[in-house]
Amino acid sequence: MKYIYPFAALLLFLTACKEEKKEEKEVVDRSNTDWVFHKLEGDVKSITTKSNKVLNTNLDLGETKHENSTAHNNELQFDENGVLILEKKLNSKGGAHEQITYKGRDRKLEQVQYISNKPGIKTIFGWDDTGEHNTSISRKNADNSQIDRKKMRYENGNLVEKMTYNGQDNPIDRITYIYDNNNNLVGENLYLGTEFVQIKNTYQYNDSNQKTANIRYNKESEVIFNTQYEYDEDNLTLKKVVNKDGEVEYLEEMVYDTKGNITAKITMDKFDTRKTAEKFEYDNNNNKISWLITKDGETSLKVTYRYNDEGDLLESHMIRGADNFTDKRTYTYTYDDEGNWTQKIITINDVPSFIEKRSIIYHN
Repeated sequence: MKYIYPFAALLLFLTACKEEKKEEKEVVDRSNTDWVFHKLEGDVKSITTKSNKVLNTNLDLGETKHENSTAHNNELQFDENGVLILEKKLNSKGGAHEQITYKGRDRKLEQVQYISNKPGIKTIFGWDDTGEHNTSISRKNADNSQIDRKKMRYENGNLVEKMTYNGQDNPIDRITYIYDNNNNLVGENLYLGTEFVQIKNTYQYNDSNQKTANIRYNKESEVIFNTQYEYDEDNLTLKKVVNKDGEVEYLEEMVYDTKGNITAKITMDKFDTRKTAEKFEYDNNNNKISWLITKDGETSLKVTYRYNDEGDLLESHMIRGADNFTDKRTYTYTYDDEGNWTQKIITINDVPSFIEKRSIIYHN
């Protein structure tokens, strides 16, 4: 009997530890996690996405194909705090295409690009002790020989110099940065090699520390172009690029609604004499529901969108003005108990075209 009580005490202690860990896990602020960035519900451990072409109305699957032709089958992995730690991309044959390790989506650690299913170029990212400042980027071949590397130097948290070295580790490029007392970037010197400034950028700001001008000079300190910016509170309303002769080469004017969504945009380009106007509309959840493009008043493109209650796109309908070409796409979803979709059927002009399937594993 004398051994029962210590055992019971140990059991209670272990149970308390588990409860403590559970409580620690519950205090994670999901709004700052990579789960939210990737629009995932629940404590996802890994998510694998595969897409195939649909062969017929029976939804039989064909070869690996994606609605977006540049996309890949992929896998994402997250730690228990919702931090992205690994991304894998596969080629159309199922072999490795790329693998990236992270410590959060904004902090790459290593990127490996594959050639014929074998490691090709490896890129290694170095960070300071805070994890906020990228201090080096090194690219290497499969045999570990150096392709090039970049070294970044910081002062008071600001990047002040970036050096590039070639495969023989000789310096070949240099950029230096200058800041004002508010830590705004006000100067940027791009060197030819490491000794002679070839291009110089200067930046100006208003009292709200918003960038109002970017002036680029050549090595003779002659203006190449001057980009000017205007704002309405936090919203950029004007971007104008003026060349060395004072001519406007490019112009953007933007209008916003009270939620900060852009509702109108006018673009003028010196090399395209037509004025391009864009109009946008949104629903109550700030999802874009229409996009209209006109050139000199004539409709060039019109797209409408429809969403479900989860905010996933249900339908897009595009009409091209020049020839009335129509592209109508519908999206049909299947969801798991956590609210993440596990299957998406993509139908183009009433023909089932692609099926995307997601396999999701959750942390216990």
